[in-house]
Amino acid sequence: MPLNMEQGDILFTLLVLPALFWLNCTARVPAHNTPMLERLGALSFPLYTTHPAILLTISYLGETRMMQALALALAIAFADLIGRGGLARAARFCARAMGAWRDEQVGVLRRR
Repeated sequence: MPLNMEQGDILFTLLVLPALFWLNCTARVPAHNTPMLERLGALSFPLYTTHPAILLTISYLGETRMMQALALALAIAFADLIGRGGLARAARFCARAMGAWRDEQVGVLRRR
């Protein structure tokens, strides 16, 4: 008997997801993978918090594949910078970038 979409969703939520959660909680990580997984763990929250703003900002420049790749690279790089404890460095970088952008805009206005 085939299931409709709602029944499939309920079965997946009640049977498959708890099994996956249990497998994830009981898994043993090989010691040689620990540094990589710690690095990915340190990257996950900063990436989660910063990527919407970066993706939205880059989307104003265009929707091409190149812009999407640039947005992805910037989001990962910025999250990595924050994840390594470089929040102060990131703040200084943003201040310099905004200062350069402001100086450029003022220059454009003065030429008009």
